[in-house]
Amino acid sequence: NKLLMVCKRLPAKAGEADLSGKYKSESVDILGKRLRYDTTIERIGDSYLALYTVQGKVVYFGTGVRKGNVFAMGWMSQGRPGITLYQIEEGNRLVGEFTELGGPGFFGTETLTPVPNEE
Repeated sequence: NKLLMVCKRLPAKAGEADLSGKYKSESVDILGKRLRYDTTIERIGDSYLALYTVQGKVVYFGTGVRKGNVFAMGWMSQGRPGITLYQIEEGNRLVGEFTELGGPGFFGTETLTPVPNEE
């Protein structure tokens, strides 16, 4: 038995801007601690790769998918997996809530604000 797999890249829907770019991440965890990261989102095929860094060191990485004005991302940090669900606002500002697998089941909040290109 042989399996033939055909993959087709779906074009972005009209009016859906590519989320790729640099962002400033500001989040508040379930204990109220404020966290800030530099974030890069890159489109790869039909999904996105996200890298969160502090002083150039990767502290989180994830993969995400977009459906309309919703962006869902599964991520990993220091061996802890989690998920964030974002609402995509005007100008590709992403506003979301996150939780960790095996955590207490409460939501933290995060906002990703696009950083203008330096040209």
